[in-house]
Amino acid sequence: MDAILKKFYEKGYKSPNKLFYKIKEKGYDIRKTDAKKYVDSRKIKSRVKRFNKSFMGNKFSAILDTWQIDTYITEKYKTKYLLAINVNTRYVWCGLRNNLDSNDFIENIKKFIQEFNPRIIECDEEKSFISFKSINYLKSRNVIVKVYPSDMNHEQLSTINSFCRTLRIESRNIDSDPDIPRIVKVYNKSYHSSIKMTPRDMQFNRNLELKYIYDQLAIRDDKNKLLLKDSINKGDKVRYIRDEDRKEKKFQKDKMKYQLSKYFYIVERKNSEFSFDIIANDGSIKNVPRYRLFKLTPTEENIMKYAPTIEDKNNFQIFDEIIDYIPKFKKNGDLNENTTKYIVRIISRDKNGKKIPNRYEYTIYQLRSGMPTSLSDIEYEFYLKNKDKYKIDKTTSYLLPK
Repeated sequence: MDAILKKFYEKGYKSPNKLFYKIKEKGYDIRKTDAKKYVDSRKIKSRVKRFNKSFMGNKFSAILDTWQIDTYITEKYKTKYLLAINVNTRYVWCGLRNNLDSNDFIENIKKFIQEFNPRIIECDEEKSFISFKSINYLKSRNVIVKVYPSDMNHEQLSTINSFCRTLRIESRNIDSDPDIPRIVKVYNKSYHSSIKMTPRDMQFNRNLELKYIYDQLAIRDDKNKLLLKDSINKGDKVRYIRDEDRKEKKFQKDKMKYQLSKYFYIVERKNSEFSFDIIANDGSIKNVPRYRLFKLTPTEENIMKYAPTIEDKNNFQIFDEIIDYIPKFKKNGDLNENTTKYIVRIISRDKNGKKIPNRYEYTIYQLRSGMPTSLSDIEYEFYLKNKDKYKIDKTTSYLLPK
């Protein structure tokens, strides 16, 4: 019956009565309650509007001097810029890049650090950002680096991503190479709705940034009270609002601005009151903010299927244990980090939440997505079990045969 309901619903019979009478007209045995339950399960807009705004909030950091960085390349002339944006003040710094190697990055980041002395820098896995040379330089300046792979989680780097979109919009109707420094200067002097002032005003007044942090913490406390009324816990079955892809018709202007997942998922891990990891049948994991999660209704429990894999690209997997290590070496004797593999058991679950063993191969960088020059927890656990076979290289933290 579900297939029949879906067939006629997608043909345009989207009210319970129209759906019921059309299917009845075709000779099928159906009750009005069946049609109503199906239509209710498909009408997701009211549920989304009712809950998601209550749980949404501004991106902020409770730690002062937290910045996000990225490389911006102009569309027509391919001019490269290093951008840095303060997560709280939204103030932007930019520097011209000659190329994308580590030396150029360090030359630019030196100027940035001298001017703003950042405490934390968040970035994606761009090679010039996470090279040993770059990471070691940032460490020498007492900067904490947090790396978020671009295929895992867009939410973490939403501030810099949002500004890059602003640049593309501002540059769209310019025939010549856009003057990015000028656009940045205008942006820093313009009123920003999320902070209710200009980025420049907050950046150079520490008291205003502290007040903003205090206000955001108070708002978060209020949201926590709402979350207690509709809590989500490990093992719950949920759907999520999918990532927007402006190339797809369903996300184009004047059309649907969001879409709930086609399948349901199981909550694997609660990172905080505002962040959860959901898991699919193949073990793929997606980090989703609370405002984009919805528990299954009783009707959805009966008609929805468990997701075979995450429906969006930016997902990852939870590593359970390293089973084996296969080091590969270059001709000069150095470890080849690109071909060296770990055989890893990952966490995977069936629709009832029961663990299923799965094995995959991963490179060193994939295991160290957050800190490329530091031994990951799962690598260290493997090392402790195999001390007689391997040693830790002091410079790279690679595991090398004894």
